[in-house]
Amino acid sequence: MLKAIAATLIGIEEVAVKELKEFGCKSLKKVADGRILFTINEKKLSKLSNTKSVNAVYTLLDYFKFTDEKAIYERIKHIKFSLKGTFVVRCRHTGEVSSKDVERNVGEIIFNHGHKVNLQNPDNTVLIDIVKNKCFIGLKLFDGLCKRKYRIKVNNQGINACLAYALLRISGYTTNKILVDPFCKDGVIVVEAVLFKKGKVYGIDRSTGNIKASRINAKLARVFDKISLENSNISWLDTKFKKGEVDLIITSPPFISNKMDKQDIEFINREYKELFYQAKYVLNKKGKMLLLCQKGELLQAYANDYKFKLLEERKIYSGAMQYTLLIYK
Repeated sequence: MLKAIAATLIGIEEVAVKELKEFGCKSLKKVADGRILFTINEKKLSKLSNTKSVNAVYTLLDYFKFTDEKAIYERIKHIKFSLKGTFVVRCRHTGEVSSKDVERNVGEIIFNHGHKVNLQNPDNTVLIDIVKNKCFIGLKLFDGLCKRKYRIKVNNQGINACLAYALLRISGYTTNKILVDPFCKDGVIVVEAVLFKKGKVYGIDRSTGNIKASRINAKLARVFDKISLENSNISWLDTKFKKGEVDLIITSPPFISNKMDKQDIEFINREYKELFYQAKYVLNKKGKMLLLCQKGELLQAYANDYKFKLLEERKIYSGAMQYTLLIYK
């Protein structure tokens, strides 16, 4: 059994643990924000490239806490790197270090152990993964798994595909449930829904351009005929669905940015209010609404007006983006 680390988004670690277990991983444990330690049979390693909630996977050589950058190099000097062929060092970090300095200094240490460097086409990528005061050393297996080949049309307010998948798992979505995304943007939530479980999935957006982008992405994902995509206003939801017909509303409502003028902000506020008004009618008694936003206070005010109960609130980080996930019934 090999020891490995899966890197995921901060805030969805339990989703990654659940999915990795489904892929045959054992002894799963969160060891840092967005980092899952696990063991796996070497024959099953290649299957991890198909995970939907994990962005990167690497075999683990060592991990430790450190006080300063010098302590990292002292620890690495004692690691035996059994590398077949050439190598390159890559560093990712969320701490106060310089990636270029770490890559150069660690590369020099490994080179002095008798291994050859190849910056362009290496046989091995040694990964230095620094999360606050923890350092993980490993050999990269897969990276960039959150990028989907089908997603060539990306909305500027679109969300990470791993995050879209995580919302589905958090919601408890199954094939017998009706799911609606009333602000579907580039369609990532509804496409991921059908790729996960084929059910009744509806993507709606008032923007013709967004629906066009969603249709292109859905066709490339080969799920176009399994999703209902419609260019429509959210205020028409109660005409498309019967009272209590919808099980899940999962969406990322339009964000309010500092660059918007007063008129745009007022329009988005009306959309927020309409969302809760419509959801009050179409959601069934056991239904849930998952809203991924940047400023949850505005949505919570309308939730109170329409007597929605907040079941959960959590922070999720995707790169430099901080989201708030609000789950209502």
